[in-house]
Amino acid sequence: MFTGLIEEVGSVLEFARNDRGTQLQIVAPRLSEEIQIGDSLAINGCCLT
Repeated sequence: MFTGLIEEVGSVLEFARNDRGTQLQIVAPRLSEEIQIGDSLAINGCCLT
């Protein structure tokens, strides 16, 4: 099992369901400057690519 590297801990700001699924708005100030569409993001160990 890959344990990965924790670079930042963020908080869920908004949780909204819509006709396409669920949208999370996450606050992680340091990563929000670096992350780009197509990057891998894991929340509680679940990869959301």
